[in-house]
Amino acid sequence: MQSGEVKAGKMLFFIMTYPVLDESGEFIGLVQVIRDITEQKYLEREILDISTRERKEIGNELHDGLGQILTGISFMANALNSKLKNEVTQIAPIVNNIEYQSKKALAMMRGIINGLCPVNEDPRGLMSALERMANDVTSIYGISCEYNCLESVSIDNYEISNNLFFIAQESVSNAVKHSKCKSITICLKKQRDKFHMEIKDDGIGLPEEPISSFCRGLKIMKYRASIIGADIEYVSVKGEGTSIIVLMSDI
Repeated sequence: MQSGEVKAGKMLFFIMTYPVLDESGEFIGLVQVIRDITEQKYLEREILDISTRERKEIGNELHDGLGQILTGISFMANALNSKLKNEVTQIAPIVNNIEYQSKKALAMMRGIINGLCPVNEDPRGLMSALERMANDVTSIYGISCEYNCLESVSIDNYEISNNLFFIAQESVSNAVKHSKCKSITICLKKQRDKFHMEIKDDGIGLPEEPISSFCRGLKIMKYRASIIGADIEYVSVKGEGTSIIVLMSDI
C-alpha cells in the first residue's frame, strides 16, 4: 500500500493506493481511495493560529499589565531603600527584601513571556530567538550549543518564523533528552529565495526503532513544516549523531 497527500490548486487530497490480487496471488490492478482533507487541514491550521494568537495576547497582557506594576514596585522600593541606607532602622531590611522579591518576580514574569512568545515580531526575530535558545541550552544543560548564521536572515511572516522556531526547539529538546550528545549546532542560512535550517548533534544517533517521544516530536515538526510549506527530513548515523533539516522556498 502507498499513501500520501496531493495538492490540487487550493484543495488537498489524501490518496491511498492498494494492489489487487486474484485468487492465485497474481497482480491484476490497483484500487485508489481518495479523501478530500482540505477542510481538515484548514481547521488544524486555524487551531494552531488561534493558539499562537492567544499566546501573544497573554504575553502582551503580562508585559503591559503585571510587568508595569512589578517595575513600579521595584523602583519605589529602590528609592525608599536609598533613603534608608544611612539610617539604623528595622524597616530597611524589609524594604530591601521587597525590592529583591519584586525584581525576582519581574525576572520570572519575563521568563514566562519569553516562553509564550519566544520570537519577536521583527524580520530578524527568528535569529535572535535561536541565538537566545542556544545560549540557554549551554548554560542550563552544560551542553555546547552553537548558533551559526553567517549572514542576516530576515523573515517578514511571523507565522513562518514562529513555526520554524518551535521546530528547532523540538529538535534541540530531543537531542538534549535522548542523544547523549556533547554538542549541538543550529545553522541558519538563506540564499536568494531558498531557506535552510539545520539542527545537528554529535550524539549516539537514532536506534533502529526510534523511541515514541521522538516519533511524536517528529510528527509535530512535520505538521508545523507542512503548515508553512516547508520540507523536513532527518539524517541519523549510529555513533555520529542526528541532523534535522528544514528546507523552504519563497519566504
